[in-house]
Amino acid sequence: MIGLRFPGRLSRKSIWPVVATLALVLAACTPPDSTPPTVAITAPAANAVVTAGTTVHVTGTSDDNVRVAGVTVLVNGEALNTVVPSDTGDWALDWVPTTEGAVQLVARAKDTGGNPADSAAVSVTISGATGSVVGTITRAPTTFSLGAQAAGPEAAPVVPGELFVTFERGARDARFGTTAQGAAEGFTFRADGGFAFGGTSFAAVTTFPLVEGLTLYRAAGLDAAATRAMAERLSATGLVRSAFPNWILSTTALTPDDPLYAGQAWHYELLNLPEAWEVETGATDKVTVAVLDTGKYDHADVQWAAGGANFANWDPVAQMPGEGTIDDPYTLAGGSTHGTHVAGTIGAVTDNAVGVAGVNWNVDVLPVKVLGANGSGNFAGILEGLFWAAGVDDPAYGGHVNANIPRVINMSLGGNVFAACPADADAIFGALASMGITTVVSAGNDGSAADIFFPASCPSVITVGAAGPTGARAYYSNYGLQVDVLAPGGDDDYAHPDLPGDYAYAGVLSTVSDGVIEDYGLMEGTSMAAPHVSGVVSLMLAREPGLSTAQIRARLHAASAPLALAECAAPVQGLADFNLCGAGLLDANAALLGLTLASSPTATVYALPYVNGVAPDPGFGSLPSLGELAPYQTAAVPLGDGTYTYTLDGLAPGTYLVLSIETRDAATGISGVDRVAVVDEVEVTAGAATDVDLTGVPLYTFY
Repeated sequence: MIGLRFPGRLSRKSIWPVVATLALVLAACTPPDSTPPTVAITAPAANAVVTAGTTVHVTGTSDDNVRVAGVTVLVNGEALNTVVPSDTGDWALDWVPTTEGAVQLVARAKDTGGNPADSAAVSVTISGATGSVVGTITRAPTTFSLGAQAAGPEAAPVVPGELFVTFERGARDARFGTTAQGAAEGFTFRADGGFAFGGTSFAAVTTFPLVEGLTLYRAAGLDAAATRAMAERLSATGLVRSAFPNWILSTTALTPDDPLYAGQAWHYELLNLPEAWEVETGATDKVTVAVLDTGKYDHADVQWAAGGANFANWDPVAQMPGEGTIDDPYTLAGGSTHGTHVAGTIGAVTDNAVGVAGVNWNVDVLPVKVLGANGSGNFAGILEGLFWAAGVDDPAYGGHVNANIPRVINMSLGGNVFAACPADADAIFGALASMGITTVVSAGNDGSAADIFFPASCPSVITVGAAGPTGARAYYSNYGLQVDVLAPGGDDDYAHPDLPGDYAYAGVLSTVSDGVIEDYGLMEGTSMAAPHVSGVVSLMLAREPGLSTAQIRARLHAASAPLALAECAAPVQGLADFNLCGAGLLDANAALLGLTLASSPTATVYALPYVNGVAPDPGFGSLPSLGELAPYQTAAVPLGDGTYTYTLDGLAPGTYLVLSIETRDAATGISGVDRVAVVDEVEVTAGAATDVDLTGVPLYTFY
């Protein structure tokens, strides 16, 4: 201790220098403050989840033996801000996190002596600021669009040098000279309606009705391969709307060597026809069904309509069929009985104690021969057959005009054209539909995708695949989004369930002939499946004549039982979870009554975020995996009338594609008649609900 002496008496003037000196001496002798403060974070709590873009209140306490000068909050080691605690040591600041993820908060305090101290770290998770999407799901019919799928069947042959070409509106008006665009693309138009392109001269052969500008041209010197290549070259130009060869199409039946008699029960009962006949046999109103096929053989057990026509392998220059005359629908003796077999399925004379039964007991089956005795015919002749059946009065027909207009056309024929249905060709079927004529076609027998099989690939027709006696897809039947329904077509992998012995296969039994002997025989193929559906459609129209093609299609879809994935068994790599057998196996009774067989529809809504401004692209093959791919999803709530409501909560702000899938039966996988809806560029903001109403369309119209 320092001793101080004060000699003598001190005055007021002399004491203050002494006191000041004493203070300096005491300060110099006091030890420095080395005790660190204490500091803690009281909010947010450890492992708290906070929302990006929102204000987070960070609070805490601090203490020191002298005083805490300030507290700095660090986020992952980066200083956020510094605050001065209150007299009690409490402190607080606001933090607005911007980046999602896990972070650590630390409070660093310093006292007046400069001593630092860190709090215990507090782990916090930053989630996106969320909004929601709400809306309804409804159903709507749409037009068809196609996506090509790989397949390996043989290409349909073509007539060498013959192409159907439709120019863009106005292009042919310049045929008396060459327009700038025409010259640039290598076209020269002639006054006679022909044109030259790329060194090849084309002569106009005939122009077809119903589709504006559809013309058949002929060019010399082109073989089949060059004809196909020329169609592609023409299609790639800006003046041509469509170009495709004059294909040669064929029957789609598989005909074993051993035709048999008896036993239709398996295929009619599989279609539930006995119950349907309790509702309608055709007696209410006689309907005409045109069969565009190989023509007719006389058969006492077929309800052939009077008349008919012949356009088999039509020569558009000579304006005559390749065999016989235009008013002769008969198949050449010894030729294919395919058309007669198809006709018997549609309309064999029934309930007469003779032979077999037809689907419709009271029907006119109109024979239109478009395939020759060998079972094939060119597309030009098939088009003429369609026009003639529809009542078109063309000079080429020589006054042979059809007055018995059909309500249904059956086309058990086709070929692999390795392209989607040409829009102008489909426009013909669309025009027929607008006239009240429904076209039913076979899906094809290649056991491959139907999207390149014409006319099954056309959106305006009803495409029918084949089922065997078990109700599963027959091994040969084509499949895909283009298939509407399945019907019995036979399957020679199985013994006939109603005929004895090892030699009878499960084929479709109907009328046959060779032009001399009227008989009955078994055939199989989608050719046999299509007339089952044509017959059912004719029963529907007999009962309800006002049904449109769109209504008929919807009724057929609703009246079909979905196949299990194993029953459809479409061998497409990467699409194992898709049911590519259309709506499934048709129930004729349900179709007549307007019933819906699949009674457990469900809908799920998904939200997929844009990534770096790029929209997600959920392809056809990814749809079954959306449950794993989509970060946001919810089950929609059915309202009982085919509509749903939904709410998707917890979406981070941003741009989304919102997609819904409605399945008729989730247990059977996603099929082409299940419905999808997509709305893109949906903006979601924090704390708000975005209204997005979805309109579902069948998958086959979307992909």
